[in-house]
Amino acid sequence: MNKIVMIFLTILFFKPFGLDQVDKFGLTLMPMFAATKIFRILWIFLVAAFLIYLIYKLYMYWRRNPIQIEIPIFSLFFSILYSYVLITSFMLSQYADVLGFYRLLELLIVMTSILVLLSATSFKSLNLLDLIQKALLINFYLIILILLFWLVKDHSMIFQLETQGRVRLGGSVYSPNELGIIGSLSMWSAYYLLFKNHISKKFFVFTLLIALIIVVLTNSRTSMVIAFGSILFMLHKQNLINKLAIIGMTFIGMIFLFSTFNIDRLGYGNDPLEELKTLNNRTYIYEVAFDGIIRNPWFGVGYVEGTKEFLKENFTQDFWLPPHTHNGYIEIALSLGIPFFVLVMLISTRLFFLSFRNIIFNTNKITVASSMQLIIIMVTAMTTVDIGNAVNPLFVLFLFYLLTNGQLLQDPHRNLHQAGKR
Repeated sequence: MNKIVMIFLTILFFKPFGLDQVDKFGLTLMPMFAATKIFRILWIFLVAAFLIYLIYKLYMYWRRNPIQIEIPIFSLFFSILYSYVLITSFMLSQYADVLGFYRLLELLIVMTSILVLLSATSFKSLNLLDLIQKALLINFYLIILILLFWLVKDHSMIFQLETQGRVRLGGSVYSPNELGIIGSLSMWSAYYLLFKNHISKKFFVFTLLIALIIVVLTNSRTSMVIAFGSILFMLHKQNLINKLAIIGMTFIGMIFLFSTFNIDRLGYGNDPLEELKTLNNRTYIYEVAFDGIIRNPWFGVGYVEGTKEFLKENFTQDFWLPPHTHNGYIEIALSLGIPFFVLVMLISTRLFFLSFRNIIFNTNKITVASSMQLIIIMVTAMTTVDIGNAVNPLFVLFLFYLLTNGQLLQDPHRNLHQAGKR
């Protein structure tokens, strides 16, 4: 069963990539049956196929060895509510179309996969968090192989000069911001697996170096602060004073980055390049998004495609069109409405403080690693869409923590089924 779940998780966390200069995320402005479209559809069909196979294996195992296989109550309830909001938002959205239906189907399949995987925690030999961290690290090295392939075939696909004047790794194959965050998270996966004795110290150090190189080449300033702060946290003596000092330094670094834009030209101006620098353009995106939230408070404008179409119709800068709101939390409110946003924020805030408490007071390095991953995802969601938008490895990991209500953060050896019943 461990091997089956490992393969399934590896596929679930795999990052489908773009193959042209038009659309980095697939399924929007490209011609029908273009390579990226086919690749992404094949990926979700593969996830669905393995999901059916895993359900079959669980059923056959249950017939031979009658044990209680149930999904934690909170996970089941929240997934049903999430699905209801997704479907209702899609049906009510004026932007509902075949692409919107596909996005909806994709997230529903991923959430169902997570529920089935949580039900598999009834098997005593299965440690889900171990397998999650292994799958994350495997996918990190798969990304490296894909980048190396394009480096040899056509380096312009992965290393491009963006409109803001920055040369960044990722290009048309991967989103540089997302790639940087994945690199930072992979450091903590390696840290987790090192202290579980699944990898050697040499491989751990090698992974840190590779991840750091990738983060630097993406030129994602947020990811660089997080990555260097993570390494300092890992390698320095972790007493309470040192932990607080390192967190404080990282926080100051983040403030410094956010203060690098010109406060007098936020979101407006006559020079397109000025509006595209750092965070200048995002304030105008937020203004448009807040207007959409006020106009569609209950169920939003629709998941992913609804947001894209809303921005296309309401974003007036003719030299650039954002594909999303550049903020995961605003994205949730705009796409799915204020009530669901409030619920997600209540749960997420609890998970954030639980994670923060773990990294300050917990001496279990395994718990610290998983808590750091959640904090990284939630912090970077303030300037990117690693949650709340199209399915990606960061969103899938966030859903694992969200759907288990933080049980994966509290004790990696705790039975999720029993925790969910309590």
